[in-house]
Amino acid sequence: AFNGVVRNDAKARDFVAMFLGAIVLAAAKQPMPRALEAIVLPGLEAEQPSIKRLVLPSATEARAYLSLLISDLLTSENFYFFPIEAAAKTFAEMNKSPARRDIQQALDNLREQPLPTCASDYGPVRNARRFEPPSDERIAQLWKRRYKMIESIFEYGKKPNRRG
Repeated sequence: AFNGVVRNDAKARDFVAMFLGAIVLAAAKQPMPRALEAIVLPGLEAEQPSIKRLVLPSATEARAYLSLLISDLLTSENFYFFPIEAAAKTFAEMNKSPARRDIQQALDNLREQPLPTCASDYGPVRNARRFEPPSDERIAQLWKRRYKMIESIFEYGKKPNRRG
């Protein structure tokens, strides 16, 4: 799958639609290769494209994930600041040693800084930054439910996800 962007760097949000599209196809039992290679083609000044790999789940796993994701987004309370950029900050913090890890501070910094912009700045909720970040406990739940299957979108400078 390919996605072209104007800026010179790939971001996690550039891979979401490609990964979710592949998971939907897996859920529908459509013929697919075992793994998806998602490629973001950045602007002309970038040195190379960014490639992320997702080993596709079984149809049963894909359906369970999509069902949980949709249920989570439509029926649970979502009165917190946790756009995909916050998930990326969380991933970066989770990969630090426990002594240096401070997820709440990282999310507060993101929420309070006008730049870089967040996907939620243009979303259906006006001024989403007015909401507080979720607690560390809630973040752990959100991470497991929403991002664990697609966490390779957040990996930079690491080997692609070789799940399975």
